[in-house]
Amino acid sequence: MIRTSFQNATTLAPERNSYRRNSDYNAMLASWVSLAVDCAFDEYELQIREEYAVIPAFLFRRKRRAVLEGFLQRPRIFNTQRFFDLYEVRARENLC
Repeated sequence: MIRTSFQNATTLAPERNSYRRNSDYNAMLASWVSLAVDCAFDEYELQIREEYAVIPAFLFRRKRRAVLEGFLQRPRIFNTQRFFDLYEVRARENLC
């Protein structure tokens, strides 16, 4: 079972506009997001919901949608070239 924590990822996030220059953050984020690409996406979504079970369903859905739409609005989901080449197309398909 895959366990991830968006809260941990955002806690480690650098200043909003500096993420492209932070290689540690980019590597961590690429690994985190690639988990959603590598495993069955529906299973991954269930695990994310389980992690945030204390959040009311209506609020979770609203915030989760905002997170996923935020990924789609980026010019690139993956900032590292390796993960972009391997996973970008499939990740966008999963998020649509």
